[in-house]
Amino acid sequence: MEEKLSVELKNLISIFSSDPNNENFYQVPNYQRPYSWNKENISELLDDLFTAYVNSREEEYFCGSIVLVENKNDERNDIIDGQQRFTTFTIFICFIKSLYFNQLSNKNKDIINEAIHDRYENSKFRLRFRTDDKNENDYEQSIVLKDRIQFDESIKENQIEKKIKNNRYLQNAYFIKCFFENLSSRPENLDINDFVDFLMNKVVFTVIKSKDTSNAIRIFNVLNDRGMPLSSIDILKSNLMTSLNIEDRKTFKAKWDSINEKVNHRFDFEDMLQSYLYYKIASNPHKRIDEELLEIYKKEKVDSLSAINEISKFADSYLDIMEAADKYIYILKYLRHSIYWTTILSTARFLNYSDFEQLKKILAAYYFQNWIAGATIARIKQTSLNIISEIKKKSPVEKIRNLLKSNLEKYKTTQDYRSNLESENVYHFNWCKSVLFVCEYFSTDNDNFNFLPLDKNIWIEHILPETVNSDSPWRKDFTQEEIDELTHCIGNLTPLSLRKNIQAQNYSFEKKKEAYGKKDNIATSFYITQQVLAEESWTPDKVRMRKSAVVSKLSKIFEL
Repeated sequence: MEEKLSVELKNLISIFSSDPNNENFYQVPNYQRPYSWNKENISELLDDLFTAYVNSREEEYFCGSIVLVENKNDERNDIIDGQQRFTTFTIFICFIKSLYFNQLSNKNKDIINEAIHDRYENSKFRLRFRTDDKNENDYEQSIVLKDRIQFDESIKENQIEKKIKNNRYLQNAYFIKCFFENLSSRPENLDINDFVDFLMNKVVFTVIKSKDTSNAIRIFNVLNDRGMPLSSIDILKSNLMTSLNIEDRKTFKAKWDSINEKVNHRFDFEDMLQSYLYYKIASNPHKRIDEELLEIYKKEKVDSLSAINEISKFADSYLDIMEAADKYIYILKYLRHSIYWTTILSTARFLNYSDFEQLKKILAAYYFQNWIAGATIARIKQTSLNIISEIKKKSPVEKIRNLLKSNLEKYKTTQDYRSNLESENVYHFNWCKSVLFVCEYFSTDNDNFNFLPLDKNIWIEHILPETVNSDSPWRKDFTQEEIDELTHCIGNLTPLSLRKNIQAQNYSFEKKKEAYGKKDNIATSFYITQQVLAEESWTPDKVRMRKSAVVSKLSKIFEL
């Protein structure tokens, strides 16, 4: 009976190399979604990859699974699962060829070329796309068809998505290039041959290959099923309890369950434990939580009961931070990469750090400047870890402030942050609503604010509407050039409840004010929107004045 399924751990060189049966050619079939990874995905993958290369290059770097089904008609393997990483590694390899090919050994030149196309037929690409003609054309024309990716050196990191529209492959090639340029060890100091050896030989996937599509899709569904396998937290608990006698196990379990109950009531136990791990090591973890912590306890000669007592005290500090009714904590919660600020502030609370109030303010300034500037996790990670170390040493807050300033100056972050904040296109940035909420929190001396969630019930209202028809009364005060300049700038935006937003629609300013005000006997609760109500008219000068005022307010809040 013919075997229908094979499972094998393969490195990139074996995945991308030719063989006599032409089995190592791949395609994304037409029923798959298009390639969708973005700047953040690229940064996280490459940051993890380079961390593994620097710290443990002799070990394999596991990248997940790829599910394939043999397509005999096309003489290729259809990628059922894993296309995002697979495609990204292909773009990465093409990037290496584009910028470093002349520095490669002859052996590595052959490896890189063969990863992109057939050894004997250059027009037969290792990967192709069948999702639609545009995807196929974008990928081939911008990534693999020419000898090298044609990078425009005038395009800066914060311009990539604006200047390269609707081509995710080329956008990500530029993001990879920017990542290399931002490495703490500059590309010119990188031994590219050593890195290619690591990339092609140590990066591994579990390759699951089936001979029929239905079987492959079943495997995909199993891999993505929301089951509850034994987690690293369960393994940590089990290992810590193993060394205890019966009575101590009862004590340990009671303490563990108590922590679990109070944390999971509103937050996530694993998030708290991850913060605790970062506090303990003040560096990037290389292993699972259980492995890292068990190694630490062994090295420190900490017994299980002492360990759970420390975790319990740290959990109390973590909850103090997460439950605090504090404007700065509220705005920090809008950040995507919460592990850093939560660990820093939990560590500070746990160790009774004396400059806590100043610390939370400079953290908010630093992380928001980076977010608004479009910086990725790679830019903030090491500085964040260094801050944890400084807090453990009880360093003064001025030393931490200088660390943050140095990082901002190195990458010219403040310059990019100001440029984006003052741009004509603030509405389309993912930080837009959060920044308006920051203005709301700090527009009054009232400290009794509730947390404003980023949910669908609160909308960003365009005071000058997004759509201005040719016969609209708005045309009396705004030229088309002014509409283009001001519609999406921060001076024309304000938070509004969904109900109020629907009521306001594209009406004149007078009718919008009725909606903002007490229509249905309910006025908007947002202070910065109430300020708009005080205006008698809404003109280009009013928008520019409000923009200047908002930018000035935010600059003070985010000043280091």
